[in-house]
Amino acid sequence: MGRTPEQLKAWEDSLARQTAELERKERELQSRSSNVRMNNWPPLPEGFCFQPCFYQDIDVEIPVEFQRIVRHLYYLWMFHTGLMAVNIFGALLLMMHNGEIERVFVAIFFTVIFTPISFMCWFRPAYKAFKDDSSFNFMVFFFIFLFQFLVSLIQAIGTEGSGTCGIFVALRTFDKSPSGVIVGIVVLIIALGFCAAAACDILMLSRIHNIYRSSGASIAKAQAEFTSNVFRSEQMRDATSQIVQGAVRSQFEQQQAAAAAAQQSQAPRF
Repeated sequence: MGRTPEQLKAWEDSLARQTAELERKERELQSRSSNVRMNNWPPLPEGFCFQPCFYQDIDVEIPVEFQRIVRHLYYLWMFHTGLMAVNIFGALLLMMHNGEIERVFVAIFFTVIFTPISFMCWFRPAYKAFKDDSSFNFMVFFFIFLFQFLVSLIQAIGTEGSGTCGIFVALRTFDKSPSGVIVGIVVLIIALGFCAAAACDILMLSRIHNIYRSSGASIAKAQAEFTSNVFRSEQMRDATSQIVQGAVRSQFEQQQAAAAAAQQSQAPRF
């Protein structure tokens, strides 16, 4: 009995996924069998004063079914980084228009701080969560990425002290002068970019949460994984051993002191 076109298409898709997974495992085995992996992120030119800090390869380390969403999450982080850089340009335009120089320094400060923090605090946990099927890293990602969404909302609004070219800032910039209209349009475009980033944040959070729930993970599993990793750490084992030894030694010394005091009280007096 012949197969329908839909069945053939599903069979071809399944075969393609299996082939891609085998190729990924083969590349991973080849990488493990070779020398120590060289860090490749951030991609810096050779001879630069700083060297890459991480090894990152989505095609090798991430299972095939999760590569697309991890890649989209990486693009989202790049989008946030690009927005922060464009925001500095908008702050410079505002400074030339109304002399507001404080926003420029705040924009530069937040760009320098938030760019590495966002990568370390929510992209890397998500990367490691999909790589190792880690419930604990999923929980870290959800907690911090929710905070990232709230920050994106504040940036889109453009409150005082946020250092961003938000909607309120754009509306205040428009005036009757031609320069005010031009600067206002640029600032409004940047504000809409922050709005798009906030929308992408909540969409990505929902998608990854659905994957997390469908995998059978739970808070209890994350707690068990955290406990296992803590006690697996050599430093933690040494610290725990020292605490136990100190407690036993203290109890032994107390028992010896109590026994000596009892002997002195029972000794005959002349």
